[in-house]
Amino acid sequence: MSFDPLAVSPCIGVCTLGEDQDTCIGCFRTRDEIGRWPTMDRAQRGDLLEALKARRAESRGEAPRPRRRGRSSTARNQ
Repeated sequence: MSFDPLAVSPCIGVCTLGEDQDTCIGCFRTRDEIGRWPTMDRAQRGDLLEALKARRAESRGEAPRPRRRGRSSTARNQ
């Protein structure tokens, strides 16, 4: 059995909303994204994880890394 990173929540246990009262300062997900995580399919989770990387980088004042080459979210979902 192999580890599937898309099956694990991006929660890091901080669970505190930022000043906007909508985005967690730990995992950078919005309230809506946190609530929808259990019902998201693999493609949606993969897309959200990419968005979270960009949010995290932006919060640190870094340029977001380009998306890794490979299978598209459509291909991952098949």
